[in-house]
Amino acid sequence: AVNDKIAHRIQLVPDAGPVHSTTAKSTVEWDCLNKALTNKCLVYHNDQWYTFSVAEPSRYYLNISSQQCRDNRGIQMILIEGNPCETTSYRVLACIPQIRDSEVFVSLGEIKAGTTYLVEIDGFLGDQCDFDIQVSRRPVGMPLQKESYVKAEFEEISKFLRDSIVTIDWQLPEDWMDELDVFRMMGGPADGSTIQFVRNESNDVTGIKVGNFNFSRVSEEKAKSLPLSEVLLAPTNEMTPEKQSAFQALLDSMLANPSGGWVDYALPYPKFEFVQFLTDSDIFIFHGSNNREIEVFEPVRTSVELYDKAGSGNLQAVYGTHDALWSMFFSVVNRNQLQGTIRNGVMYFHNRQGKKLAVYNFSISQDQLPQKPWIEGALYFLPRETFERQWLTPESQSNEWTSTFPVKPIAKLSIRPEDFPFLDRIGGHDDSLFLRLETLGKSIKAAATSAQLNGSQFRLTVSNSKEMVEALHEYVGIQTTLMPASQFNVDLSATEATLSISNLSPAHQQVYSQTYNDLLSRE
Repeated sequence: AVNDKIAHRIQLVPDAGPVHSTTAKSTVEWDCLNKALTNKCLVYHNDQWYTFSVAEPSRYYLNISSQQCRDNRGIQMILIEGNPCETTSYRVLACIPQIRDSEVFVSLGEIKAGTTYLVEIDGFLGDQCDFDIQVSRRPVGMPLQKESYVKAEFEEISKFLRDSIVTIDWQLPEDWMDELDVFRMMGGPADGSTIQFVRNESNDVTGIKVGNFNFSRVSEEKAKSLPLSEVLLAPTNEMTPEKQSAFQALLDSMLANPSGGWVDYALPYPKFEFVQFLTDSDIFIFHGSNNREIEVFEPVRTSVELYDKAGSGNLQAVYGTHDALWSMFFSVVNRNQLQGTIRNGVMYFHNRQGKKLAVYNFSISQDQLPQKPWIEGALYFLPRETFERQWLTPESQSNEWTSTFPVKPIAKLSIRPEDFPFLDRIGGHDDSLFLRLETLGKSIKAAATSAQLNGSQFRLTVSNSKEMVEALHEYVGIQTTLMPASQFNVDLSATEATLSISNLSPAHQQVYSQTYNDLLSRE
């Protein structure tokens, strides 16, 4: 490396662009080290040197980005105040024994003007790493150390963790808080999304906005009383050579005869392990259903997704996912027996080693849990050609895929309730609001005298009675929350009350068409 020797150290210009460097082929210049200062922190293998100074005192950060290491062990870093190679003048200001993240910053604290600082980078256990390095007053990436934290607790009312509390910690200089309201999330289910603070008239942060989703800030006291949904990690699946070979042979036979028929599963391994293997193979889109005899999936949506602001959850399309464990839930939950809503999903996080972790949640109405509404269903394996992955935000993709074309399955696997690895972990939620909506909907339907559906516009009329007007207003109040993308209005005349709904999603159009079919056919 050019800066293998301290005499050839690279000058880092504060607040300038990052400098690319590498620990490959570097050695150790022992005469310029004082091991007594760092022997409790790190061991030297292949160091390289940088230097910088600043004109004005300020808080600075060392930004490490685009790190790629041969052994995935990372680098280690020392910040020194002192003269190059005059080891008796060295004062170690920071010693970081390991940096493995590809996008990370280290706080250097308050940097003095006119002082020479040395930065030494070494490969952890001799690892050979390429990376970009920068000294700046603006941190880039994730914080490596915890200093003072701006901590907020949010009640999430979004699609992917409804009825849960999300705690987000992030680190910012205090003097930024009045000016920095937009930043980018790195990692997690909204990886890459732009996050924006929401403020009240007093300029206090009251929440954040992520794409079409809003998070409201709540106090610690209120957080204790809010319902939580259990999150579940995927079961461990240790892949032996024998298991790998058996699964691959079964997959090959499915692909050789893509007739849509039943998979003859006679292997000695749990079905969910085969399902995980298929997910990792990244070949299929999966769809779970109680209906075991689907020959062709048609792009018709007969159920709706609540709280869908973006509209991607209520398209006239065939829905599926690349995560087969998630799809198994829909195979075994008896939709004909259920009342109320189901809540489910999968999110992906990454640990510090870069390993992807799938986190699941499954829930039905708490009143029905004791009834165990499970059934034997099917998990369908669909070709990917016509599917498109949906977007959670304008910058982050969701885990749902849709096809607006009919889809013929390649194969299907019989799924019994006991095949689903999370069966005894399915939770229960309070569905009283939705059940009340169902009751109101039935009474309004029974009293309706006419109905019209014109594209995304729906209109129905009932007699103007105190009871029905109250029912309509309560119905609208609930639906405004559950269908935020639609608009509702109630008009009254001397004899009639009219409910108008505009901007219905394609799936809601289908549902209203089926519900009011008898009245619509008269028009």
